[in-house]
Amino acid sequence: MKLTSELIHNMMEQTDCEIKDFIKNAKEGCVCYGDSLMIHGALEELLEDGFHVKYIIDDTPHKQGRIEDGIEVVSRFDEKCRSEKYIIGTSSSVKHMRDSLEVSGGQNRVAFLPFCKYSLWKHYDECVYVRDNFLEDEKSVEIYNLAMYAQMTDYHNIDATGYGEANQYFSLPEFDLLAGEYFVDIGAFVGDTLDEFIQHSQVIGKYVGFEPDERHIRAIETRKERLCAEWNLPDDAIEIVRAGVGEFNSKGKLSGDYSGSSSRMVCGEREGAGIDIVKLDDYFAGKKVTFIQADIEGMETQALRGARELMKNQKPKMAVCIYHLPWDIYKIPMLVKELNCEYRFKIRLHSKGYQELVLYCY
Repeated sequence: MKLTSELIHNMMEQTDCEIKDFIKNAKEGCVCYGDSLMIHGALEELLEDGFHVKYIIDDTPHKQGRIEDGIEVVSRFDEKCRSEKYIIGTSSSVKHMRDSLEVSGGQNRVAFLPFCKYSLWKHYDECVYVRDNFLEDEKSVEIYNLAMYAQMTDYHNIDATGYGEANQYFSLPEFDLLAGEYFVDIGAFVGDTLDEFIQHSQVIGKYVGFEPDERHIRAIETRKERLCAEWNLPDDAIEIVRAGVGEFNSKGKLSGDYSGSSSRMVCGEREGAGIDIVKLDDYFAGKKVTFIQADIEGMETQALRGARELMKNQKPKMAVCIYHLPWDIYKIPMLVKELNCEYRFKIRLHSKGYQELVLYCY
């Protein structure tokens, strides 16, 4: 099935009444299912839109009993929520939650709406504007339609065969590495992108990798030692920084809630917040940055806000992941365009599903 813009428009029209009917009834009382990456942003929007969110359901025992933005997290077996009829899914994929949800007595019908679908419905015009005005080639438009389709279908059974490409961050001609690139890797993980940077470089310039997790730092340092020996590089060609990246210089901590292999920071004045969060504009003051890559589990927007001056004055190439949060597909390109209207965009997918969706800004 070819995901044309017309098909996406027709699907949105077909679901319009269903979503409006859910909203009309759920605003008086609903629960969210999933204390996930998106929960704070989703709650902020739902509460602003007038929803009365009573509880957050989550199946993870250590999350149950906590308070998120004034709302209690409970088990789906808790008597307080077993009679609720309107549920908003606030996890990246909630079909399994909907399928396994137990309703008291097994007779009550539950109306279920994934937040990603609600977000797309509410911000459809912004998404269409980005798709129709910002993207430089037809393949980017097709992939953007795939992203919109994924959110409409709760990321269920997404087959991206034929869209995925190899060489993530370096797949486009506009992103061929020039001699002496100054490359900033936000979310360096264990150094996988460092390896790719070295392999694709003509003449190696400078690599700076930010990673907050000490375990990952040890892995990167091991990789750095090997690469410097193999490529006869000076030690200062590769700089590893144990820090997160954000809008402001501050402190943060690693989230214990995220179960993925990558690291996610929680910023702000919190107990145990001892890891530096750096603002790129300050860290690279007086330096010429030519390439920024960002994959930081939904914190990409904050990192870009902290790089306003770099984008305005230097316009580095940027490869930014836009798949972690449902609103990233329109908010991130609009933010970049706002900060420097000369940026052009392409989108590429580097997986067989919805993961590794990258916005290329140049």
